[in-house]
Amino acid sequence: MSSPTLGIVCSVLQREVAYLEQQQSFSIEFMYLDSMLHMYPDKLETRQDQLVREQLALGKRVLLVYGDCHPTIIQLGQQANVVRTKGVNCCELLLGKEEFRRYLKLGAFFLIPEWAVRWRTVFGKELGLNREVARAMMGDLHTRLLYLDTGLVEVPRKELDEMSDYCGLPWESVQIDLSVLRQKIEAALEEF
Repeated sequence: MSSPTLGIVCSVLQREVAYLEQQQSFSIEFMYLDSMLHMYPDKLETRQDQLVREQLALGKRVLLVYGDCHPTIIQLGQQANVVRTKGVNCCELLLGKEEFRRYLKLGAFFLIPEWAVRWRTVFGKELGLNREVARAMMGDLHTRLLYLDTGLVEVPRKELDEMSDYCGLPWESVQIDLSVLRQKIEAALEEF
């Protein structure tokens, strides 16, 4: 019999992974780390490393549902009894590599449901971007805000309108299903 597995997941995908779990897609336990840890990669790295060590010491296997979110995550996912989903970030985990790249080439700034409603905290508090700086930076790098609608929550139109006004970019929404995320998690679990 194999060891029990714990999935450590970024909270930005909590609704999506919990939904898949409810659909009995996976028979493992999941825990979620606050997505705001991404604002402090060293803290994210330390917390993940601590959790992985704790779980391995308990005889568990560990699945990391993360992209390339900090400098040592690749090495963390290469340890014995640890696997990681394949993808550069959570958007690629939802869209797949080709769709992610296609939208990236179109200049998309991706928004997942959790971060769409937290954009003020990210832009204002964490990054310190006032409206003028946000417009200049976003306008130089992107052509649109792209909301990834997983269908699990109502599209936050008010927040997207406000962010659009703040950043000076139009927003659009694309409906996605969770089949790519499911496949990425299943593929990682098959590595055990």
